[in-house]
Amino acid sequence: MTTPIEKQMGFIAEFVKVRPDYVDFAKLLETILNKVGEKFGFLALVQARAKTVVSFSNKIIMKDKYRNPLTDMTDLCGARVIVHFQSHVEKVCSFIKENFEVDEANSLDLKSRLKVSEFGYRSIHYIITPKKDNILGVLIAEKFKTMKAEVQVRTLAEHVWADISHDRIYKTCLNIPEEWKREAARLSAILENADIIFAKMAFDIDSVSVVYELQYETEKAKTEIEKLNTLIAVQENDPDECVKNLLKLSAIYRAMDKFTEAGAELKSWLGKPLKNPVLSGKLLFEYGVVLALSSGNDTSANNYAEGMKVIKQSLELFDNLADDVQKNNQLELSYIHYRLGRLLQRNEEESRQQADHFSLAYSIMPENPLYLVALMESLVLRNIDIARYNISLFKANIGEAIPKLKELIDIGIKRVPAWFAIGHCYLMLGDEVGCIMAYSRAVETILNNSFLTSHATIAAEITLIGKFKALNPKLSEQIKLYLNIAMVLVADSSNKGRYKNYLENHKIRKEPFKTPVVIVAGGASLMDDSKIDYYRDYIREMMYDFKGTIISGGTTAGIPGLVGQVKDEIQKQAPVEFDLMAYLPEKLPDDAVKSMVYNRFYKTDSDKFSA
Repeated sequence: MTTPIEKQMGFIAEFVKVRPDYVDFAKLLETILNKVGEKFGFLALVQARAKTVVSFSNKIIMKDKYRNPLTDMTDLCGARVIVHFQSHVEKVCSFIKENFEVDEANSLDLKSRLKVSEFGYRSIHYIITPKKDNILGVLIAEKFKTMKAEVQVRTLAEHVWADISHDRIYKTCLNIPEEWKREAARLSAILENADIIFAKMAFDIDSVSVVYELQYETEKAKTEIEKLNTLIAVQENDPDECVKNLLKLSAIYRAMDKFTEAGAELKSWLGKPLKNPVLSGKLLFEYGVVLALSSGNDTSANNYAEGMKVIKQSLELFDNLADDVQKNNQLELSYIHYRLGRLLQRNEEESRQQADHFSLAYSIMPENPLYLVALMESLVLRNIDIARYNISLFKANIGEAIPKLKELIDIGIKRVPAWFAIGHCYLMLGDEVGCIMAYSRAVETILNNSFLTSHATIAAEITLIGKFKALNPKLSEQIKLYLNIAMVLVADSSNKGRYKNYLENHKIRKEPFKTPVVIVAGGASLMDDSKIDYYRDYIREMMYDFKGTIISGGTTAGIPGLVGQVKDEIQKQAPVEFDLMAYLPEKLPDDAVKSMVYNRFYKTDSDKFSA
């Protein structure tokens, strides 16, 4: 041996004396590194220990290379931080570099040393010394400012590989067969791929919960409000948790159009000190939004002006956040800009501002289909003269947004705004049937009342779709009528009048209907005889002895033609006691023929059979 046994014994005896300091150093590092996970808001498993006397002895004797192991060895104290994803690894590494002195010469990043075609042990080892007096509120004693420790940072998958496979294969005296090494490399590749897939899945799920509002079930809303209020009451000593629950509570109140209740709850928490500055900004922003929404569509109201003033203050608060805080909360900030853009859509004078906020949201998260659709709306409406050109530039993106939005609806985000966005996509793409079908799904949700749907959202959509007249005047008007019909059915008595007046002004038929009314909807094109015969019995059963009004398409072909034929058959046997009405476009297609069996015909403002 290079080092005499007596000298090695002296090193060991000296280590026994100083080891208690390294035990304290390990405790210090464990405390600081646990706070790192709390700081960034993710789970971090932290392990820290001082080297044992046995391990120290084994290393200096077996390696037999240290002149003075107490100064040469860099792992007398060691710590390990195990996190879920690579994005978490990056944050921990950045923190270490910013708060500790790193011995770059002895540190190791095995990630960067792997070749493109290689898989294997991937981990980061830093040799660090704490030079600051205070790190995350933890005081650093002078004795620790000259001590070194090795800190490893890994993902959970990397830890599995290192803990189970790497040490057994590469830290053994055995001659490991090449086939075993190949199998280990294959396992490493699988774990690396799992790391990537899990990270993407987690990001997608987290982004949904951060940048989309979830759909609340009407029946559960009252219970949810009680639960959140209870949580706020019992967590009074933790203001940050209270505000998180308060923001959830406000979202439910907004969905119920209870802006006064939401505003009162939020106002009571304004100004209270919070640990998380982002939460302070979100609280202020939410209060401003609720104030502005409480004015309805009246953007000249005092509440709207006051709300926008509060929102401006919240944006200034976000702008003053440290760069790393802004970076770590980009998704939440993107949603702030999207919501502000939607709010500004109510005000004609702020069209340029809304486009700026949608653009900011989209630049942060271009894969978000709601952001894309909102940005396209603002571009189209800001300059209608070049609308077609702008749509052509984003045509493929708009088409891709539709299935993404449908997927989000299935996941559980608010259905009505998402169906409106899908309707806008189809409208911009010139697909009238797709557009009407999307609004049908929105209206279905509005009418069945299974989910909370803000009437303020529907009123805003009626205003917004009216602005698309320059793009497709007739379709835009049909959608407005459709949404007004829905609002007549669901709005309370104080708001119902304006929607009803709108419908009265657009009624084609002024005379009262003989009730009840049945609408027979179906294709007006030619059908083969087998289908006609199949439907005939059902139509006859419905019309026989019926008293009231039947509405259908009024032509001799398809279902409308069958309705006319059955009426003709019935009235040859006995007088009928129903009126048969037809609604037709102003100009019939060349191959369409009126069925003269119908009592009256009403012309719709359309050049084809429309919604």
